[in-house]
Amino acid sequence: MNKRILNLMIALLLLLGLVSCTVDSRLNMKFAPKVGDVYHINIIMDQEIKQTVSGQDSTINQKLGFGFSLTAREADEAGNTWVDVKYEWVQLDQKSDMGNVVYDSRNPTNEDNPLVTGFKVLVGKGYSMKMSPDGEVLEVTGIDTMISDILKEVGVTDEQLIAQMEQQFKEKYSTDSLKEQAGNMVINFPDEPIEIGDSWTSTVSSSSLVPVNVETTYTLISYENELATVNVVSVISQDAEGAETNLGPYKVRYNLSGTQEGTITVDTKTGWSVNSTIDQAIAGDMTMIINDQEILVPMSITSHVTVEMIGQ
Repeated sequence: MNKRILNLMIALLLLLGLVSCTVDSRLNMKFAPKVGDVYHINIIMDQEIKQTVSGQDSTINQKLGFGFSLTAREADEAGNTWVDVKYEWVQLDQKSDMGNVVYDSRNPTNEDNPLVTGFKVLVGKGYSMKMSPDGEVLEVTGIDTMISDILKEVGVTDEQLIAQMEQQFKEKYSTDSLKEQAGNMVINFPDEPIEIGDSWTSTVSSSSLVPVNVETTYTLISYENELATVNVVSVISQDAEGAETNLGPYKVRYNLSGTQEGTITVDTKTGWSVNSTIDQAIAGDMTMIINDQEILVPMSITSHVTVEMIGQ
């Protein structure tokens, strides 16, 4: 081979080596679903709740299931996306000292049981969330209409009871509480591109029925075929002065803390969480305030949460 050609080939190989070394291997994770697409996601939560009331121990084992449709309706110039969320099905399977209740809207039974009323009326209802590219809930609309439709369907006519239920629903479906729910569908993404092994943190504070602060550390552990696997470790805490929640005939104050950990698989094309498994353990106490009398209820809650995107 001509020496000049050989030297040229070596030079080209060296140049290609330098170019390949400068390719950015970092992953830029953002929430950017395709406008017009409809996604379907199932969330299942298995819980064991242990509590002691007036010296009596009790245990509640329950499975809560929710199926959602998620429609990416529109996006603005900043990359924020409006997502329409609708409940497609709900499931409750509860076993306690008071008896067992089983309900699944896909094959409904026990529809007259008061415990399932708050679940079955959710089917077909929904709201809209404005999501940032970082996975943050910026704005929520449609909650007032959803709550009004739920109260009409429940058929409550007592004005005082309507006011109490409306307040409870507004707390349950506040922007803060929906940020928690959205966290099962979209994680908070880092500000900068990352590599395998990199970590970032996010803190979400909720003022819903159980006000807590959740500080989460995410770590990218693998990336293949446009799917990123993220490890999740969270610390759950409350402020020193726990806020009281008005539940109508009585008030409740919580003193709870705990942890959660698991893995989440993210579709990097859209930002949706397509599969996840999270284990959560919370312990502490609940104080029930009835007619100025306080009843302390020690309690612990263990939860196993699975999320599965079942397609478009």
